[in-house]
Amino acid sequence: MTRFAEILDQMSAVLNDLKTVMDQEQQHLSMGQINGSQLQWITEQKSSLLATLDYLEQLRRKEPNTANSVDISQRYLL
Repeated sequence: MTRFAEILDQMSAVLNDLKTVMDQEQQHLSMGQINGSQLQWITEQKSSLLATLDYLEQLRRKEPNTANSVDISQRYLL
């Protein structure tokens, strides 16, 4: 597996984690009674995941573009 593909895999995992945290946030906000410390924890988790995603994006941009690779195209086909 190329470094480019590894970075994409890591980005995919971070995005999945971010979705989970955002789902938790939505559930928490829809309960009607807000727990400030819980909401702060969720905010910190989102910030951390977004910072990680930004870092991985910077790494991805530095890698040679292998987007035309058959392996990459098949793995990340929308």
